[in-house]
Amino acid sequence: MVLKVKKFIGLILVVCVLCTGTAYADNYGIIDSTVDANATMTRAEMAKIVVTLLGLKDGADESKGSTTFNDVNVEHSLSGYIHIANQLKVVEGNGDGTFTPNEAVTFDQAVKMIVCALGYKPKAESMGGYPNGYVTVAMQEGVTRGITAKTNEPIKIKDIHKMVDKALTTPVMVQTGFGSVVEYQVFDGENGVAFSTLETRCLNPSSFYVTYKSNNIILTDKDLKSATAVASNTDDLYSLEFTLTEEGKEKLAKATEEILKAPEGENYVKVISGEIIAKPKVVAKLDSGKFVVQGQFSKSKADAIVKAISNYENE
Repeated sequence: MVLKVKKFIGLILVVCVLCTGTAYADNYGIIDSTVDANATMTRAEMAKIVVTLLGLKDGADESKGSTTFNDVNVEHSLSGYIHIANQLKVVEGNGDGTFTPNEAVTFDQAVKMIVCALGYKPKAESMGGYPNGYVTVAMQEGVTRGITAKTNEPIKIKDIHKMVDKALTTPVMVQTGFGSVVEYQVFDGENGVAFSTLETRCLNPSSFYVTYKSNNIILTDKDLKSATAVASNTDDLYSLEFTLTEEGKEKLAKATEEILKAPEGENYVKVISGEIIAKPKVVAKLDSGKFVVQGQFSKSKADAIVKAISNYENE
């Protein structure tokens, strides 16, 4: 078998703004922010987090019951999550028919679960497997950035929180080819590649996004009323004006304070419709209830985006 990572071209419109993101695990109820951040978490609780990340919480509640592990009985409160995580090969037990659900999850174990949820298991296995291959992939994707936990030791909830926040916005990898040559697509939004993360794919699916550079979502298509192409004064370039709902205005106004903190030369946006079609500098502003991207588009590109937004609104 040949492991081949392949780019994917699809249709999605994303506006990415360089800026710092905030903790997002709390927003989706993935981690209880009221618990002791310095405490540890069980393997069963970590399985619940990963299944929730994948948008399968309802399915887990319905799957409560017996599992393939002889130490996870019908009465275990998280048996449904463990069952689904096992079915998805996110967890595979200890090799002796047990899962030890109540043991503290270690750094290596938590990393493996998250890397598997992101779809990077084949890459991790090709780089040595558990634990080093998974730790390496997590480092490459920035999932463990800022984590102080040590390998093979129980990991604190505060570090799991950091990893989950990063995992939410990390581009996913999906198998698309089968047979002797297996192909995988990384949906990173770059160079003609569609954009997809656990947040956009599993927890907040939409056709349009305004995000920070970190990929944290600011706006979705639910926050838009319309898009308009406006002719500029020079070079036959067009601006785009996105008219926002009242809720959209409030969301963007809150984000604007952070956006304006970006250093000169780094405050830019990416406009993506299947692929990146513009990288204008210091061009995004909130003006009379409209999110404006100034003078960076050809007529055909601007019209294509307006048409796409119109189609989203009519769905």
